[in-house]
Amino acid sequence: MSEKKPFWRSKRFLALNVIICSMALVGSVLYFFDPFSFMTLIPSKTIVLPDEQFPYTEDQLKRLVEFKFLKDKDIQEWRHQKFKGESLYEISSDETGENVLKSSSRGTSSGIFRKVNIDIEKNPILVWKWKVTEFPSNKKNKKFASKLDNDYPLRIYAIFEGKTIFTSDIIQYVWDDHFEEGTYSASPYTKRVKAFVVQKSSAEDPQEWVREMRDIRKDYEFLFGKKPTKNLKAIGIMSDSDNTMSQSEAFMKNIEIYKLVDFS
Repeated sequence: MSEKKPFWRSKRFLALNVIICSMALVGSVLYFFDPFSFMTLIPSKTIVLPDEQFPYTEDQLKRLVEFKFLKDKDIQEWRHQKFKGESLYEISSDETGENVLKSSSRGTSSGIFRKVNIDIEKNPILVWKWKVTEFPSNKKNKKFASKLDNDYPLRIYAIFEGKTIFTSDIIQYVWDDHFEEGTYSASPYTKRVKAFVVQKSSAEDPQEWVREMRDIRKDYEFLFGKKPTKNLKAIGIMSDSDNTMSQSEAFMKNIEIYKLVDFS
């Protein structure tokens, strides 16, 4: 009579482990934002917004959060989420020798995310510096944020609080090489995700560091047509080129979140 295998070595146990791991992976995606934002079933509409500048001075702002990219440990504090393959996020040096975040993709799509909890009533101002050295190629550029062209060298996520994946609003700030600054579109699948072009340049343009300052509350009102009521829940960074099966490269310096000082 053959010896009975213990349960932990049985096929049923292995199958159970596969199911649990799969559920954990899905849960980690749903934790931050709506995964359906990367599908394309509903045609999206592109609108061009007027150019908006936010010339706040230092005495008008108080820093709430700062994320630096000076050493490997700084990246490890971010949560890495893979969608298709794995884009590379590593510490590199810029032309002056300063340590910065380098992000690159090779037909891949993944991002890094960091939880925050910023009261929207504090009027959060998102500030960062970035530079693009290689844009995804093979784009058709017939419609902004279409699934076939939904690749960007760098996009910054502002993720709002929601009880479920269907009640979380998301802004994606992107650097594009075709569509004009101020162009935005809802996700092809859900209106809760908005892709917003804040920088435009071509691969032939000399690439320099650009400082961005975005009034998240005001951008939300532009993009969603209403005032935000939920707190800012997370910040994300993503480089991808999986839809075009090409490659990209970009760099980023510190990400900071400020609030407007109340002078009343």
